[in-house]
Parts: sequence; C-alpha cells; structure tokens
Amino acid sequence: MKRLLLILILTLSFQSLTKADDISDFKIDGYSLNESLLNYYSKDDLKTNWKREKNNYGFKSKKYFKFAFEIKNKGPYEKKIIIYTLRKDKRYKIQSITAFAYYPNKIEKCYDTQLTLSKDFETVFPNTKKEIFEYNNKHDPHGQSTEKDIVFIFDDGSEAGIACLDWGEKYIKQNNTEDHMQVFLDTKGYADWLKGPAYK
Repeated sequence: MKRLLLILILTLSFQSLTKADDISDFKIDGYSLNESLLNYYSKDDLKTNWKREKNNYGFKSKKYFKFAFEIKNKGPYEKKIIIYTLRKDKRYKIQSITAFAYYPNKIEKCYDTQLTLSKDFETVFPNTKKEIFEYNNKHDPHGQSTEKDIVFIFDDGSEAGIACLDWGEKYIKQNNTEDHMQVFLDTKGYADWLKGPAYK
C-alpha cells in the first residue's frame, strides 16, 4: 500500500510529461521548483508556518526557511510536504520540495521501492546523470543512522532523487520518527548547500 500510494503521487506528474530536460517541468504534489509560494499562500500564512517549523529546522546554517504543508493527494502514510525557500527571497521561490513515505522497521521495502521509482526517473529524465550515495546521516549525533540516495543530476546542477533513511534506535526514540523514504527536487543552490554548508 505504501509503495502504491507514493507511486501514485509521482505518476500524477509523470502523466503530463514524456521526457523532461528541465526540472521545473516536474511537480511533486502540485509544487515545482522556482515558483513562488505566494501563488498558494499569503505572507502571513507563510510566516505562521515558518514559526511553527523553525524548531524542527535541523541545520546549523540559517540560509533557508522551512515550511511544512499537508499533502494534497492524501493517503494513510504520506503526511506532509516539506519546502525550503531562501530567507532573503521576498518572493519565496521554491528551492527544494520533499514528499515522504514511512517504513517503520521495514527499510528493505524502502530500498525495493526506491529501485522501482529510480526506473521511472530514468524514463522521465533520460538526459541526466545518475549517481548513488550511501553515508551516515549527519542529523544523528549517535552515528547510528544511514541514508541511501539515488540522485539524477540535470545540466544546470539541479537534482531529483529518492532517499531511504534508516534511523538508529536512539535517534528514533529521541525524535519520535520512523524509517522513511524521501522523494525530492532540489535546485543547484540548495543541493550544494545541503552537501556541506548546511551543517556549518
């Protein structure tokens, strides 16, 4: 069921495309990169949302605002969409979009779904460079959590990808979280920031 629901979210966007060379042509739950969040929400709404999420920001660098919205294509496992915009950008242009599916104590199923979705990405984004990364997740101070990313890199440096996060037991207990998948779209600026400056 989890796999089916996540694929449904992506398929709704894939159906309107044949092959995409521009990441802005692709949407997750109706949102695309570089469009303004003011197309959907007022500045007051965004301010309230950011204040609610700022304690869950998770990065040392304060370059971006983090927003969390209820997912439009609801299912029992997808809870929210996370979006980041530059703090200095008064138009709130979207720099990163992430959707979630949860796999409590079933990380191998996450990996299976990740491979299936990766094949879909290869079809839709044939002119991208595919890379696979496996590493310890920097959010876990105990060093017990790992992440596997399959990333498709566009000519302009923006990225689309699927990540499986396998959290350690201590981190799960302390943060009330679960193993999960992230399907994401990132601009080059956000992707570069996430690879190092975000944690400094």
